[in-house]
This record gives sequence, structure tokens and C-alpha cells, in this order.
Amino acid sequence: MDYSILRKTELMKIVKLLVLIPLLLSAEIDMQRNIYDGADEMMAFDKKMNKLIAEHNQYDDEDLEEMHKNDISIEDFEDTATGYELNQKIEDANSTKVAVAVSDGVLTITTDKKVRVAIENGYETTITSSKVSLFIPHDADESRVQHNYIDGFLKITIPKKK
Repeated sequence: MDYSILRKTELMKIVKLLVLIPLLLSAEIDMQRNIYDGADEMMAFDKKMNKLIAEHNQYDDEDLEEMHKNDISIEDFEDTATGYELNQKIEDANSTKVAVAVSDGVLTITTDKKVRVAIENGYETTITSSKVSLFIPHDADESRVQHNYIDGFLKITIPKKK
């Protein structure tokens, strides 16, 4: 058996692998670039869709600000000596329902606003819902949360643990 031919064949295989490995790696990098390009394209498409939906619904920047006027964040709570308090006016009190729930250290505030407008052939009803979930502070006693919603004012009191 001629070992020099066998060695040349093995050497050729090694050379081919050494040439192919960088090509395969560059193909993998190019494939990843295409994935990211696709993500950019999807984000641009999402922006266009949101714009078209806003145009269809005839919302402008002022309308969007109005829709988010009642949004509540943890910064809206006042830290007192005995607990945490929120006093917030909710616009359109007569047409807005508010629900408050606490579970596993998360305070959830849900608002449902129902507006009925007269049109030519009857009425048009629009329902807008929002839901805000906030982590309550570690020293808050979630079992003693109190809340009420009277005349457009939402009041939430979360006592501190004793």
C-alpha cells in the first residue's frame, strides 16, 4: 500500500475543510444579518400599521395624550408615615368604571370607559379599556388595601406592615 497517496488524500481533505470553515462561518453571519434586517423591516411595518390605525380612527397626538391622561404610575402614590396613598381624578367619571385588585405584590387598576354618541341612524358606542399593573413596595401590607371611586376621584390606601 502506498502511504504517500493516502497522506495526500487526507491532506486535501484537511485543506478543503480549512477553506470551507471560514465560508460556513461567514454564511452564518450573513444569515444572522438577514434575521436582523427582517426584524427592522417588521418594526417599520408595525409603525406604519399603527399610523394607519390612528388615521383610520382619526386620532391625532392630542387624542392620544387624552387617552393616556388617566394613566397611573407608582410615582403617583404618596409615601406617608402609615402607608401609601393615591388620590387621582379620573376624567369622564360618569362613563368610567374602575376596578382595583391586589395579588402577589402587584396592584392592578383597570378602567373601562363607555361613550355613546348620537349619529344619523342611532347611536355609536365606543369602549376604551386600560389596565395598569404596579409592584407595590415591599413594606406594604397588600391584605389591607382599601380603595374607593366616588365622583370621579380614585383613592387607594395601602398601609405599611406593622
